[in-house]
Amino acid sequence: MNYEIATYFVIFVLGVLFVLPACYFLVIQFGNKQYPFFKKLKWTVVLLLGLLCLWMTVPSFTTEMVFRDYRVSEGTCILKSVESKGTAIEITLSETNKTFSFRNALILKSSVKHTRTTVG
Repeated sequence: MNYEIATYFVIFVLGVLFVLPACYFLVIQFGNKQYPFFKKLKWTVVLLLGLLCLWMTVPSFTTEMVFRDYRVSEGTCILKSVESKGTAIEITLSETNKTFSFRNALILKSSVKHTRTTVG
């Protein structure tokens, strides 16, 4: 699994793990007046932190992973391996002259004449 994807899912799971208990304890604590203000404030901060984590990850999760909403570009392109960046690769579309760069890419063999490239 890719390092960025693993980090993304860790942030998503942390957001869920922060939001669910915080909502539960806030409902219990705000219904009962015996809890101190700082305990309520602590769970409010945990709730906001969890919502921040979900706010950063859920939009990408729904568009790219659930609905598979990718941009597809077709046409001739030039694949260039960038040796100074390790295993990075650059794809330059010939018609539009747009360049896309991918880190930690697999070494691609250019034996295929027509290539369909999905750029996300």
